[in-house]
Formats: sequence, structure tokens, C-alpha cells
Amino acid sequence: MRCLQLLPLFGLLWLASACNETPKTPPAAIDGRWELLEGMRAQKATETLAGVYFLFDPATSTMETNLPVGAETPTPFERKDNKIIQKSAPPVEYEITGASDSTLNLSFEIRGIPFDLKLRRAPLAPPVDSLQ
Repeated sequence: MRCLQLLPLFGLLWLASACNETPKTPPAAIDGRWELLEGMRAQKATETLAGVYFLFDPATSTMETNLPVGAETPTPFERKDNKIIQKSAPPVEYEITGASDSTLNLSFEIRGIPFDLKLRRAPLAPPVDSLQ
């Protein structure tokens, strides 16, 4: 009988805990070209990353970057929540630490050295035919 009296209390506790869950927001779109605004190497600003870019093409599931992590050619990638996995040899895993329509923050490691990049969305280069 006493257990029956506690049942509503347990139900209220369960409902209260369910209300505290933060709803998942859909991940921001990363397609397109992104150019470096600020680069950190081992938590220190560095100029050696100047000119770094990323180009994500969702139609072909490929990405391109001029980081020294492989050839500067389109490479397959996979996105899992806040991770971007560049399927190169060796694979590189980038963590999306912040994203909006205009900025993308990535963290990753190369040879044990942590890097943090703040990128801005850049316009795609115009087609060669439109330059006339």
C-alpha cells in the first residue's frame, strides 16, 4: 500500500528530469568554402596558418584543405554530429567547437599538437566563364 502512495512522487520526479533535457539542435551546414580568421597552435596564436582554407562539397561528400595533412585534392569526409572525419591516410578528425551561418570553429591534432581554427564562410570562386 505504501508503494502505491509513492508512485505519483516517482512519476513527478521522472517528468521533472525529462524536462531538464536540452533539445538537440540540428548541426549547422558546413558546405562551401571557409577561410581562416584566426589560428592557434598549442593555445598560442600563429601566423604559419595564414591562408588556410577548407572547401566542403556535400554533393560529392568530399573536402579540400591546404593544411599540411595530405595532398591538396578533394578527399572523402564524413560528418558525425560535431565531428568531421577526413578519410585520408592517416585520417584526420576535426571537432566542431562552434558553428553559425558565417563562422566555423574547428579543433584537431596533428602529430600530437593541438590546433584551434576560427574560420569565416567565404564566397565560392566565380566560374571562369563569368570573368569575361
